[in-house]
Amino acid sequence: MRIISILILTLLTATAHSQQNGLSAELRPQYGFIIPHRDGLKNLIQGHVKAGEVLVERQTTGSKHWEKAWLLPRVGLGLFVADLGNPRQLGWSTALYPYIRFKVNGGKNVRLNYRLGAGVGYISKVFDEETNYKNVMIGSHLNMVASMVGELEIDVTERLRTSFGFGLTHYSNGAFTIPNLGLNIPAISLGLNYNFKTNLLNDRVVVDPPIEKYGIIVYGLAGLKENYPVGSRKYGSYSLSADFYKRFGYRSRLVGTLDFFYNTSLKPRMIEEGMSVKNEFEVMQQGFMLSYQVLINRVAVVVGNGVYLNSKFKDDGLFYHRIGVQYKLNDKWVARWTLKTHLFRADHFEMGFGYRLK
Repeated sequence: MRIISILILTLLTATAHSQQNGLSAELRPQYGFIIPHRDGLKNLIQGHVKAGEVLVERQTTGSKHWEKAWLLPRVGLGLFVADLGNPRQLGWSTALYPYIRFKVNGGKNVRLNYRLGAGVGYISKVFDEETNYKNVMIGSHLNMVASMVGELEIDVTERLRTSFGFGLTHYSNGAFTIPNLGLNIPAISLGLNYNFKTNLLNDRVVVDPPIEKYGIIVYGLAGLKENYPVGSRKYGSYSLSADFYKRFGYRSRLVGTLDFFYNTSLKPRMIEEGMSVKNEFEVMQQGFMLSYQVLINRVAVVVGNGVYLNSKFKDDGLFYHRIGVQYKLNDKWVARWTLKTHLFRADHFEMGFGYRLK
């Protein structure tokens, strides 16, 4: 009942705001579960996850080129609230995130959509050595949250829509505080969306801006991570990277990246395993990553897979991965935020800036 009350109150507030600004509001109850993706997690999963979202969104009108290139997506802000099925050890969670909803295909009244969002989340019960030592999923109240939903949407009337969806919500702190096995919550959902203003589309001609077909961007990135045992110090991780990209139209580009890593958390791990570390150069790693980037206005969504070309430390495996976003500040500078992982194990968040050479 607490979750329902919070969502209804938020929806009423959002509705009042929507009426003044021509937006739409949506209430979306969900029913799912937490995936036991590691040994020892099954004892924490004691029931299904009962959750819901309140979404406030705006229909793009086609007044900008990127909106027409992406077939007039809808952009919005989502509030997620969930009972995690184990009130004593996991408690409840909430999250707030901006999102964008794309139309895949469909006609005037029935369509397939997918929605991507990322933001900040809170989990009420986290690991504690004395009071909650069995919760090895998450070690921090504040976390990064990513949301992905695919849905079938049907127009009931000119203003009212309903949708049936399946999605995944992910919580992680990027190993900033351990334990950090993360929460993965798949769920089915039913949405009811009311549009307060129709016929917003812009019919004026939008001229295609010129695009660079090839380019080079150099980055400096930094992050923090914690090693086991719990309560250890946080170590700095630094990287220098160079992207070489080929752009395909206005919506995507293929990128090859040379990476040079200096992760100070590796040195104590190497010493613990009996490896000799004569100097700091032996801690450094070099790699090559191939990534596909989706371009949405000034934002690039980064998804990449890399291989270590040179690394004395072998326990993390041969491959590394990145997922995240970068934002174009102007014609030369970009800001970047990514999560570096080894398969499904988060290594650390990277944040920094890049400069376009060409």
